[in-house]
Amino acid sequence: MNYHKILFSFLAIFFLSVLSKDENEADGTILKQPRLYKVAVVGGGIGGAAFIHFFNQLPKEHQVQIDVYEANYKVRLEKINYVVCLFNVSKANNTRNENMLNKIEIGASIFIGENYWVHELSKSYGLTANRTQSDPKNKKGDFGIWDTKNEEWMFLPKKNILSSLLTEESQINQLTDGLYTFWHFSPKKFLDFAALAKNFISRFRKYYTEWTNQSFPNAIDFWKFSDMFDATQQNCSTYLMEHLNIDSLSHPILNEFVLSLNRGNYNQKLDTNALVCLTSMASVVGGSNEIYSIVEGNQALVDRMIRNYIPRERIFLKHDIFSIKKLKKKTDDDYGYQLYLEDKRKTREDVQRIIALKLDPEKKENRKWRERFYDFVVIATPLYQSKIKFLGDFDQHTHEQMALAKDGLPYKKVHTTFIQGRLNTKYFFKSESDETKRTQMRDSLKTIGVGNIFNNKTLFNLIGKWSDHSGLQHPLYKIFSDEALSDEDLNTIFIQDTHKFIKKHVWKGAYPKYGIKAVFPDIVLDDGGIYYNNAIEAGTSAMEVMILAGKNTALLFHQHLTKIHSNSQHSQTKDEL
Repeated sequence: MNYHKILFSFLAIFFLSVLSKDENEADGTILKQPRLYKVAVVGGGIGGAAFIHFFNQLPKEHQVQIDVYEANYKVRLEKINYVVCLFNVSKANNTRNENMLNKIEIGASIFIGENYWVHELSKSYGLTANRTQSDPKNKKGDFGIWDTKNEEWMFLPKKNILSSLLTEESQINQLTDGLYTFWHFSPKKFLDFAALAKNFISRFRKYYTEWTNQSFPNAIDFWKFSDMFDATQQNCSTYLMEHLNIDSLSHPILNEFVLSLNRGNYNQKLDTNALVCLTSMASVVGGSNEIYSIVEGNQALVDRMIRNYIPRERIFLKHDIFSIKKLKKKTDDDYGYQLYLEDKRKTREDVQRIIALKLDPEKKENRKWRERFYDFVVIATPLYQSKIKFLGDFDQHTHEQMALAKDGLPYKKVHTTFIQGRLNTKYFFKSESDETKRTQMRDSLKTIGVGNIFNNKTLFNLIGKWSDHSGLQHPLYKIFSDEALSDEDLNTIFIQDTHKFIKKHVWKGAYPKYGIKAVFPDIVLDDGGIYYNNAIEAGTSAMEVMILAGKNTALLFHQHLTKIHSNSQHSQTKDEL
């Protein structure tokens, strides 16, 4: 009896499916499984994370699987560990002090109140964006501009803030410092400088107030949208001299103020394009009392944006892409690209095998190679000096644009040094009569920038005091420099018997090495199959800029998929007719 029931159920299902098929064919409808598109995101930084975030905010008419490839990160059990970008002070000092700053960015770490998307995304992903001076233990400090060529101060506040900002005396000192600074850089020129920087901020707001779903296939159109493309084609010093009516590079506004800002932000002088200088200027004008940092570290934002949408098994850390090959497609369902990559992760078995067989782990045959296939590729990492080769049947224009991206936009190497110790104030104040100034510098000075455009070589580009919590014997300093600082250099800047070297890091692709005139590769390559997210960075670089670049790439890709979907429906209807 049970067998008859099973047989009857089977026959019923079979006839219903046949009838359903006949009805669908009768009304011209052909059922087809939705196409799953596979996308490789090469680069797990802020640009790639922003692309993933914004793409997932858009309506879906198609199924998309995104894989993320990052060459540099390491994995620790249940979470991604960004040790390359973050530094743990407590661990370095072998102490456990909850009041200490636990994470310090190796690279740039601040953004201004005008940076809408950094604030908005930080908040939406549960991170804390605090004013850098909001901690009452970290009283607002002064900045000075040092001439490393002549080893003398170019600018130093007339009175330093030594007491709490809540006291009347400190408010008077603040006012005195402000008036002295205003007078030192020339009142008229300082006001012109502030107006120029505020105009830049106003134009940048267009990306928040006027940009909706429009996409830009190249970076030129992106920067023209905010009327800032012209600034990418002009030399910084020439542009500022013209707009500020300054006739000499030795004017303090240029030779001290803007130069120290550019060196601190981009480790470059005034030989960049003008948009880079305007970006540096924006950090102190119109937002100087609203300079923020993410308490958990910038990389925490990247981590959460990626992991919110991409499952762990689709995040491939320590995977280095060596080539992207265009494939000849026989049908629309065939993959368009082959990625050839190295899996640089080493399991215990890998290590044991290398030791047991006495293998050279650097030889190609002893490394782990993989092939992966995709429909689309988003390149969210600088192509300059990358190992990625482009193979296969790319057209001439795509080859030219890829060559421009690899060779036309070099990136600058920056050395970051963390050191705990006491500044050698006798290096900065040589006269014995300067003892009071030495004390003020040690207690109050937070940032030392570098001026003098006529000096081609400096020991450092920026020294910043990051922490003087009670958990540290001496303050912790972060130094940016063009070259690695030797022991002799450190013994010059710091008192030899007190400083304790903590960490050095070489950031090989910190920022583009900006020239006088920006050169922009296309964003959309190979008819919408490949996207170069970092093309926009040829104009200027900042975390907010790369978030906007990710948004733009997401819109471009989404519109391309929508077009494919529309063409597919049109073709299907035509076939049915």
